[in-house]
Amino acid sequence: MAQLPVRVWFTRALSEAEITQAAALGIQAETEPLTALSFFSGDEIRARCSSLPKPAAFLFTSRNAVEAFLPVQRHISLPPLIFAVGARTAQRLAEAGIQAQQPAADAQHGTATGRLMATRLKPGENVWHFAAAQPRPEAREILQAAGIRYYHISCYRAQALRPANIPENLNALAFYSPGAVQAWQQLPGSPGAALPAFAIGSTTAQALREARFNPVLEAAEPSTAHIIRAIHHYFNQ
Repeated sequence: MAQLPVRVWFTRALSEAEITQAAALGIQAETEPLTALSFFSGDEIRARCSSLPKPAAFLFTSRNAVEAFLPVQRHISLPPLIFAVGARTAQRLAEAGIQAQQPAADAQHGTATGRLMATRLKPGENVWHFAAAQPRPEAREILQAAGIRYYHISCYRAQALRPANIPENLNALAFYSPGAVQAWQQLPGSPGAALPAFAIGSTTAQALREARFNPVLEAAEPSTAHIIRAIHHYFNQ
């Protein structure tokens, strides 16, 4: 295992304060974003909801989906049940005064959330899923198998970027979304497959495991500060 100091590719831009925090712990942060987000307007989201049947539950599978939903919240009545995938998603909902149900802390991913929803909802009830333009399929497949009607509402789109300069001589990678993992897989040779991969949250960690990263380490809390601490702990053992 490499020893500090180490070079880590953070797959999104970092603030000066985050770069300074990393440097203070012996981490040289290479910042090359792998995705760019474009959000649909509130009018577009409202239009997608207007023709849908009354929901028994909402499902949010990313913090970005919550951010896209909040500006139109006053126009859309909340259903009795709200579900969230991942601690970051639930945290953002809670900050907006919306309490979400989640599976156990060690199973914060779409499959476990879909199974939880299938136990709380009845066949024939409707679920609105606020998500990216191309959401992961696990929750949808479980809900539809249980006879629950599933409606996907696109809130934003993640566009894969191809960095002009792929960082070299790396010791680890840090990812912030499944979209970034997918973008990484599209890079020539998918550089760094054998490196330790650090994830901002559970859904990103799941995507990394599916991409055959090993080891995959998840931040204790969904923030860059906690990713930096996890990297420092891993290389300072």
